[in-house]
Amino acid sequence: MMDQPTHDKSSGHRWPSRSLGRFRYYRRPPDGKSADANANVRASGFAMLIAFVLMALFNSGDLRSFTRDLPGNWLTDQLVMYSDQWHELMLALGPAHVRPVIHDLFDDLREMRW
Repeated sequence: MMDQPTHDKSSGHRWPSRSLGRFRYYRRPPDGKSADANANVRASGFAMLIAFVLMALFNSGDLRSFTRDLPGNWLTDQLVMYSDQWHELMLALGPAHVRPVIHDLFDDLREMRW
């Protein structure tokens, strides 16, 4: 069936049959490339984890705003509650105050006349 083309009776055109079988098998990269790809995946996962932690520490206000914009259900209600508590903790400890100060500094530098 895979080699037999299908026939379109209205146009008379013969179309080759399409099989998804060729997409089922994953080809392994040549030796050495697999280890490099795995190392790249680990490194990018680690970089994303660091970025998420930094965002949670220094940008907790926007994290709080993001959770409030999610569609409402029981899970997002819990997320909003936890993000509010997290933002209050970051305000109490101080990391949430760093981002607005740096943002204002860059705004002042951008508005300066050179």
